[in-house]
Parts: sequence; structure tokens; C-alpha cells
Amino acid sequence: MAEPDNKDTKAWQGTLIEQVGDVMKKAMEGAPAWLKIVLVIAVAGLLVVALLIAQLFKAEGGTSWSAVLIAVIILIFPLLVIVLILRALKPSPAAWSRSIPKWPLEPDVMAKLNSLLMKGIQKHAYEILHTVDSSLEDRQIRANVFLGDYRQANQGMLCMLKMPDQLQINMNYEPERQVEFQPGQGATGVAFNNGRRTITHRLSTDAGPWEAIYPMTDAQKDAIHKDLKWIISWPLQDAQGETLGVLNLDGLDHEFSDDTLNWVAARLRLNIRAFEEKLAEQPRVTLTIHVEEKGENHG
Repeated sequence: MAEPDNKDTKAWQGTLIEQVGDVMKKAMEGAPAWLKIVLVIAVAGLLVVALLIAQLFKAEGGTSWSAVLIAVIILIFPLLVIVLILRALKPSPAAWSRSIPKWPLEPDVMAKLNSLLMKGIQKHAYEILHTVDSSLEDRQIRANVFLGDYRQANQGMLCMLKMPDQLQINMNYEPERQVEFQPGQGATGVAFNNGRRTITHRLSTDAGPWEAIYPMTDAQKDAIHKDLKWIISWPLQDAQGETLGVLNLDGLDHEFSDDTLNWVAARLRLNIRAFEEKLAEQPRVTLTIHVEEKGENHG
């Protein structure tokens, strides 16, 4: 086989440098600026060393193709290490993911959950609070559960939190029965997103606004019962801490302090857990939003 001339040697050197540049450009997308500078200098140094060693080998009588092979071998392992480091340091694309019960739940499951909600939670909460305020009526303590309805996901509405009819106790104000929240809206949507129990109070005594940290649309605010005073919102979670839905206990007409409501929440802990365990047994679907940056469009 004919020995490539000097022109061929310069050609493969240029190709090698170009390919190394392409690999590093892709690998460094999203890396911090300081890291890019350090790695460019390191790779440039490696490339120079590899080419010098290859030239020395050729000068000692080796072929140009052997020199190319040596340069590639010298570069390949450090480059692999650098690329792996960069991929590990690159920020992951933004994502939201949630595993929730399959909608709708089976009728027998709904019946069991309804019993747990009414007898184990709403009735028990009323009995506890009635010891604090004897004028309190059963109808003034309400309970409901919001679950994720994903049936409009193909229309761009990933998940709406809704109350199934069977999971509403003393919810007799019709506009409230139809209210829906996106994750992050209202105390329900916030509890669904952050997985923490919250207590919410109306800020004024005459159908005034709710706390501003719980964003709601005007339609959602209008749907809320004008006599609603407080809400305790529990994220319903499985054993791994995954939020499956939100259970709300609330009260009409009678105000109670945070201390009292926290006491009620503590007394209901086992009842809430029984509800969570039953819900966690049900089949699930996983909803995911994945956001990934694409290259700039210069067209």
C-alpha cells in the first residue's frame, strides 16, 4: 500500500481536530462558563500532545496511519472521561411528574372511600369541634377529596383536580361542587404540588379574599361558599410520599384558631392514613411534563 504524503497527514490532522471540536461542543452545551474555559484549555493541550507524539512516531519510521491510530488512542480515553463529567454536570431538563389514581375509580372503591370520608373523618371532626363550640352543627363541617382528571391531556390540559360526587360530604352549595383546580391553584392545588398539609382562613368576615399565597381565578373565588371560614388541606400520599390527591376539611360560619385546627388534624391522623392506604391500592397512571431546550432557530 502506498504511503500517504505530507498533504494526507495534514488532512487527517485537520479532520481529527474538527471531530474533537464537534464532540466537545455538544458535550459542553449547558455547562458553566468557567468549566468550559478550563476544559477547552485541557482538551487543546491533550490534542497538541497527541499530535506531537504522532509526529515523533512518524519521524522514527512509523506510517502516517499508525500515527493517526496513536493520536486517537491518546485522545479517546481522556475525552470519554471529560464527556462523562460534562454530562453529569449538565443541568437536567425541567420536568414535572406525578403518579395518580386512574380516573374514574371503581364504584365499590368509591363507596368504601365515601364511608371512610364521612364516618371516619367528617363525623369525627364534627364531634371534636363540637366539644369546643357547642353551637356548631354537623352541616357546617364539610369534607371533600380532589383527584386528578387527566382525560383532557390530549387537548393540552394535563391534569385538573376535581371532586368526584361520591367524595363530597355536606357540599351542598352547587357552584362549589363543580369547582376545579389546576396543580398550584388554591389551597388544594398548592397542597397537591408541595405535598404539605396547609390551614387556610378567610381574611375578612364578609366573603372577603383568601390568602394571597393561594392563587385562584375570579371564577374559582366566586364559586366558594360565602360562609366558608377555614380549610385544612391534606395531601393524600402513599408509603413513598407520592401525592395522589388532596383531602379538604372545612367549616362554615364558625371560626377556629390554628391551634384548634392543628389539634383536630392530629386527632384525625389515623383516619386520614386509612383513607390514604385505600387510595394507594388503586391502579395508577403517570403524568409527566418534560421540557427540553432545543438549538436556536436562525431561520
